[in-house]
Amino acid sequence: FGIRTSHSRESPRVPGGGIAARNRIPMPLSPQELPEKYKYAERRVRTAIIALPIAIVTSWVLYNRLVQGEERKVLVHRAAAE
Repeated sequence: FGIRTSHSRESPRVPGGGIAARNRIPMPLSPQELPEKYKYAERRVRTAIIALPIAIVTSWVLYNRLVQGEERKVLVHRAAAE
């Protein structure tokens, strides 16, 4: 009859399939494959992921020592313990 539907057209296969999958941006496999405009953002996100846990734990330990009066931990050497 000559009626064409969206299903009658051949579309490239994309993981996840569907009509919306054709409009997705392809995912790079590694940070080296990112476009240049994303390099700065990738570096900032990576830095935040690494630095935030360290800053949070350090702040918590300092808070406990300075505000709550917790004593500083002292390393015990094996020779002194025996």
